[in-house]
Amino acid sequence: MELLFELIFDLLLEGSAEIAKDKKVSPWIRIPCLILVLGVAFIVLGGLGFVGIYMLIRHTDSTDIFMSIFCLMLDFILIISAIREYKKYKNKKLS
Repeated sequence: MELLFELIFDLLLEGSAEIAKDKKVSPWIRIPCLILVLGVAFIVLGGLGFVGIYMLIRHTDSTDIFMSIFCLMLDFILIISAIREYKKYKNKKLS
């Protein structure tokens, strides 16, 4: 089962990311690939944020508080790294 998920995500996400970057491919193909990659990224970031906030509000013991803080910090780090990569890409594109 793990092999199946790995194969599907490798084909979908990595392939879509490479197609979205390639200027030779038609925009009719690039735009849905970009939407797929961004959609998965927003789902992961939103899921981490939701789990972190939910566990912080509905904590039952002390481990829930630590896990909620961990989830929120991981979410924050991923958002900051995505913003940095985007800025780096934009600066590279302008140069």
